[in-house]
Amino acid sequence: MGPRTSMILLGLDSLGAVQLQQRLQQGLGITIAPGVIWVRPTPADLADWFLGRMGLGTDKPPP
Repeated sequence: MGPRTSMILLGLDSLGAVQLQQRLQQGLGITIAPGVIWVRPTPADLADWFLGRMGLGTDKPPP
């Protein structure tokens, strides 16, 4: 799996996305809105979103 490989194309379903969301929330101690995994389906996109949430990336943190 590369940084731009879609996790959805690799078989991630809605249950898997919820489980991934929960594990990331617990591990990082942040709140992840439902659906972020679908909007940011690659590891690189998801990492960019996390960096934006922490104020370290090019993405603006959500309100």
